[in-house]
Amino acid sequence: MATKSILKNIYIKDKKNGRSLVFSLEAAKDKKAKPIKMTKTVKEIRADQIGELFGEK
Repeated sequence: MATKSILKNIYIKDKKNGRSLVFSLEAAKDKKAKPIKMTKTVKEIRADQIGELFGEK
């Protein structure tokens, strides 16, 4: 999830929208994330290795 969507301000203008938000948050709290299967090989590199990665010397 993008950071901007996590830090977004929410303005609740009436009781119906407030209850809807609370209901949605309560329903989401028990949901578990699906396990992720990595299909590609991952390698961490340092900043000085980026040029080498793209063929620049």
